[in-house]
Amino acid sequence: MASAATSHAVRPAINATNCTTASHLTRRLSSATNLSLVSLRAIPVQCRSRSSVSNSHRLRVTCNAAKPGSQPAEDPYQVLGVRPLDSFDAIKVAHRRKLKEAEGKGDEAEIERIDRAYDAIMMRQLTQRKQGVTFGSLKVSEDIKYADQTDVLPWRPRYEKADNKGILINAAVSTVMAVWMVGAQSTEWKILQFLISFYIFQLFMKLDPFYPQNTEEGEKRWQRNGRRLTRALGLVFGVIALASLVHTLLIKAYSLAGMYVPRALYTFQETFITLFTSVSLFFVGSFYR
Repeated sequence: MASAATSHAVRPAINATNCTTASHLTRRLSSATNLSLVSLRAIPVQCRSRSSVSNSHRLRVTCNAAKPGSQPAEDPYQVLGVRPLDSFDAIKVAHRRKLKEAEGKGDEAEIERIDRAYDAIMMRQLTQRKQGVTFGSLKVSEDIKYADQTDVLPWRPRYEKADNKGILINAAVSTVMAVWMVGAQSTEWKILQFLISFYIFQLFMKLDPFYPQNTEEGEKRWQRNGRRLTRALGLVFGVIALASLVHTLLIKAYSLAGMYVPRALYTFQETFITLFTSVSLFFVGSFYR
C-alpha cells in the first residue's frame, strides 16, 4: 500500500514537470522574432518510468523562417519574360517592351516592379562578371563582363548565331548562287546584286532585337530603322570590299614573289569575287551581326 501511494504521488509530479517544460518551450518558440508560423503538436503518453520519458513524450515543431507579412521574392527573369540564357541585348529589349506596356496603362506599381527586376538581373550578373559565369555554365554577356572597359572597335561585327531556319535559308541561297555563277557562260553581276539585296534584308531583320527604340531620348521609328539599315549595309559591303582586297593581294603576292600570275585571276575576277562574297556573306549572315 505504501509503495502504491508513493507511485501515485510520483506520477503527477512527472507529468506536471513535462507539462511545465512543454509550456515553457512553447512560450519561447512563439516569442522568436524570425518565426512567422509556429505550430506545436505535443503527443503526451503516460510516463511509465524515468528512462521511457524521452521515448514516450515527443514534441514536433514546424516553422517557417520568414518575417511576418513578407512574400517570397519574385524571379526577375519571369517578370521580364526572359531566360538566364538570353543575351544582354535581349534582356534590354524585353525591359523596354514591358516598360512601354506598363507606361501605356499608367500602372506605376508595375513600372516599379519591372525596373526592380531589371536592376536585379544586372546586379546579379555584375557581381559574377569576373568569374565569367552566373548560372552553372551559362556565360555572362560580354557587354556586362567588360562594362568597365573601353571598346576599341565598337562597330566591329559581333558573334550572334541565327536560328536553324535562318542558317538553312542562307546556306541554300549562297549555294544556289555559287552554282549559278560557276555554270554561267558569261559574267553575271546580277548574282552579286541578288546576294547583296538578300543579305541586306536578312541582316536588317536579324538586327531588329538589338536596336530597341530609345523612347527616353525621343528617337523616332525611322531613326531606329536607319541605324539598323546602316549596320546591315556596312556588313554586306564590308564583305565585298574584303573580297576585292583578297583578290588584289593574291595578284600582288605573285608579283612580289617573282612568279607568273595565273591568267584565271584576271579572267575570272568577277567569279572569284562573287564566290568569295557568297561564302563570306553566309557566315556573316548566320553567325554575326
